[in-house]
Amino acid sequence: MRHAVRPEGELVHIGGALLVRQTVLRLCTTIDSAAKTQDGPYVLVGDAKFTLHEAEVLLAALTQLVDQGRASFLA
Repeated sequence: MRHAVRPEGELVHIGGALLVRQTVLRLCTTIDSAAKTQDGPYVLVGDAKFTLHEAEVLLAALTQLVDQGRASFLA
């Protein structure tokens, strides 16, 4: 787990990172220690930010496409 401080003074907690081809996928949460609030967690895919629900929907859609591709290949 890593932490970084953004210019706005917020702490960014990175809970995990993966490299897929040339794209880094990260799990992160932004923590504002002054306001005692947090934003996230989010999944960052390159420059795109997804909520956990959005990432889950994307994963399901990709899985469906892969399954369709496999089925058409086997037919």
